[in-house]
Amino acid sequence: YLLNVRSIDTSDCPDDFITAMKTLESSLNEIDMYLSGINNMIDVDLAKFKSLQDARMSATRNLTSVAESHVLTITH
Repeated sequence: YLLNVRSIDTSDCPDDFITAMKTLESSLNEIDMYLSGINNMIDVDLAKFKSLQDARMSATRNLTSVAESHVLTITH
């Protein structure tokens, strides 16, 4: 998912959309870095992981809202 987000060309997008995309990318990157640093799934701090997931969901909702404000539709 992170690689797909990174590959999206936002060069012709409004500034607030670009910022929202960067926020989403950043939240995904934090999750990736956290999980990459864990040697065993037993070591996952569920509270930390939930916090990272909450940040990702917030970034996703914000991106959707910004897109809708520009009459853009995000498809999955």
